[in-house]
Amino acid sequence: MKIYGLDFTSAPKHSKPIPVVSGTFYSGTGLVIESLEPLESFQHFEKFLDRSGSCFAGIDMPFGLPVKLLNQLEWPMSWESYVPHVSKMKKSDFEMILKNFKAQQATGEKEPLRITDSLNRAQSPLKLVNPPVARMFYEGAPRLLQSGASILPLRMAKSNCRVIEAYPALLARPFARSYKSTKANQNFSQLTQGRQKILNGWMTQSLKLLGFKVTCSRDLENEAIEDHEGDILDSILCALSAAWAYCQGRPHYGIPASKHPTIKSEGWIVNPFQSSFSLPKG
Repeated sequence: MKIYGLDFTSAPKHSKPIPVVSGTFYSGTGLVIESLEPLESFQHFEKFLDRSGSCFAGIDMPFGLPVKLLNQLEWPMSWESYVPHVSKMKKSDFEMILKNFKAQQATGEKEPLRITDSLNRAQSPLKLVNPPVARMFYEGAPRLLQSGASILPLRMAKSNCRVIEAYPALLARPFARSYKSTKANQNFSQLTQGRQKILNGWMTQSLKLLGFKVTCSRDLENEAIEDHEGDILDSILCALSAAWAYCQGRPHYGIPASKHPTIKSEGWIVNPFQSSFSLPKG
């Protein structure tokens, strides 16, 4: 099975492409991470989504929006209905809607979380800066919907290519908390050590933590370690999440209660470490 990991960006370009890590999952051997492909435009991203053949892809971006927002704006609850609604808007209009929504919320409730965000300590999909995940949703979700792939658990298609929402921080946390260069953290030596710890951890402990062995080409490991922004490493971690989901098998691929109405509206972050949680009644 072909496995892919993508660290999505809302504005891909030559200097900051969407890195696609490619690998193959072999029964009895595990995941072999083989190559890196930069997608320098949304056209390249769309072409990637429509590639033929069986595959599992993990993408770091919010696939859906919180039900609190959908309810208050009286938008459709179905993902396949509200995503086209958003796609018809200009980006500036979508952002203004979010700003107006936030202005009406009480302090501390301006950026509501999805169920899956709360469980995984992830950012709200309404966040416009640091990081701009709302813009990632605006650019990414319509393209996911337009593709022929199955977007789990939001839309099942006939395609043998399945896409899951991944959150690389989940797989980084067991080994290091800081590994990306930001305005607030420019300690390159410390961050490089963080990326090394994460990669070494997964190359040596994946069998115990995920149930399968992971190997990666030395050249790609070096590129991930030298990438101060951490984008390549994030794509590798997304590929690990996709491989784990693939191993969980049909029908849910590690996504619990995938028919739950809230999950079917908001989406779900695949988390190999999630063992227990409670869901609201549908």
